[in-house]
Amino acid sequence: MTYGMRKFLVLFGLLFALTVNAQQMPSIAGVTFGWSYSSCKRVLDNRFNNGESSYQSYSDELSYYNVSFGGYRFNYVNFDFQSDGSRTYLYYISFVCSFEVSDSKSATSFRDSLYETYKQKYEFRWSGEDDGYKYYVLGHDPHDPDNGFIIISTMKSTNGKGEMKLFTSVSYTTSFIDPVDEI
Repeated sequence: MTYGMRKFLVLFGLLFALTVNAQQMPSIAGVTFGWSYSSCKRVLDNRFNNGESSYQSYSDELSYYNVSFGGYRFNYVNFDFQSDGSRTYLYYISFVCSFEVSDSKSATSFRDSLYETYKQKYEFRWSGEDDGYKYYVLGHDPHDPDNGFIIISTMKSTNGKGEMKLFTSVSYTTSFIDPVDEI
């Protein structure tokens, strides 16, 4: 085998490995984990902002309000990005619906309905309780299969106006940048 042929095969193998790795990243709402901020913004503006370019307050987060997703209505969705200094990576998505604190039954019923829907597609991993509210973890983190990928939860917190609310959310998460590498 000639040197040129070996070089070609190594390059081909590397490209194949990168393609396979890229194909393993999950896609949610039309965007794929690991995509850049600008790539996601084009797709998400089309989906959640009637094709118009949206104004975004932060360069590492895309937010959309009053969205429909998976047959459910949410007050908002956030798409968060990590940066290595030269590139951004979609690593976290959270669809959120808020409820009055006095309406705990609706918040937890919404959470349980989401869980029933999601467990049809994603493997249930474990559940727990935080501050008196149950949460569910489903799926496998594409970078670390021992970790979950989706968290469906209800929690009590203040909103942007300082009002105490209940928030039921579906969050997807993985990581592209190891914080230890930044030290």
